[in-house]
Amino acid sequence: MKTKREKKYFGIHQPYNGTCSNESFPDVKFAIGPPIDDGFYYDFDTEHRFTPEDLEKIEEEMKRIAKEGHELVRYTMPRNEALEYFKEQEEIYKVDLIENLPEDEVISFYKLGGNS
Repeated sequence: MKTKREKKYFGIHQPYNGTCSNESFPDVKFAIGPPIDDGFYYDFDTEHRFTPEDLEKIEEEMKRIAKEGHELVRYTMPRNEALEYFKEQEEIYKVDLIENLPEDEVISFYKLGGNS
């Protein structure tokens, strides 16, 4: 039996961490972004080797975006649309996750305000 938390956080579509990382490092592929006790995180697939300076830059960008006061908006998407979207984005890990979900799984996402 899945908990509400497991279902609620299936898909996180580029909130703070993802937005910053993708803008600064466009070749990054987002892997799994599971929930943890105090939020969630992303695994990244990239040839780039992150340096302490990179992480500082990402953290500063996250702080800037957080100060803008964006609302975190939850939405759902039908399975076929989610697959099509992530295939177009070349997000192979998200495609794999969706393909391996039960057919009746609710696929939910989060985005910052009107950002997509």
